[in-house]
Amino acid sequence: MDHQVFEIPKYILEERYEEIVELLIELIPQQKKKYVVLELEYYLAIAYMKLGNLKDARAVLEFVSSKKYQIFYVERCLELLKTIPDEN
Repeated sequence: MDHQVFEIPKYILEERYEEIVELLIELIPQQKKKYVVLELEYYLAIAYMKLGNLKDARAVLEFVSSKKYQIFYVERCLELLKTIPDEN
């Protein structure tokens, strides 16, 4: 696993959202473990939301929320998805 994965929470605290998006777009496809992918997708959705990119945030949240895993990140994505207004 790339050590940069562990930098993401720090970047969130530092509000480096554009860097997070760039980094995660690169890192997510390289991950082998589903749990790690879902965690990184969760962080990607947060970054998109903070940047005001609700369309991409919604897409990521819907993707993660569609997974049938009973893990923290799926549940958090379901909760975040409820906070984004419908596009209609």
